[in-house]
Amino acid sequence: MENFWPACLSKFEKELSAQQFNTWIKPLHTEVSGDAVRVFAPNRFVMQWVKDRFLKKIEQFALEHKPDMQIELVLGEATGKTVQTETAKKNNSRKQSCRSRS
Repeated sequence: MENFWPACLSKFEKELSAQQFNTWIKPLHTEVSGDAVRVFAPNRFVMQWVKDRFLKKIEQFALEHKPDMQIELVLGEATGKTVQTETAKKNNSRKQSCRSRS
């Protein structure tokens, strides 16, 4: 599971222009915990842009890597305080939920 994000980055780098990759994907960082991967966005704008345009692709990569992997799109830094979480669960119902943290 630790190699999921580097593999995901590699796929995005091949599929996107350098400008798109450097603007939207490269600033993201991850944290792995069990079957969950938290993808951290540096600000709300990047988080929303990634959610709207790239989250389904990240989910697709996750499904290919490990079918029961859970992807969370999170505002904040991997070592910092989490402000908001956008969760996209990898399961048959493909639920998405939002929750705030303090």
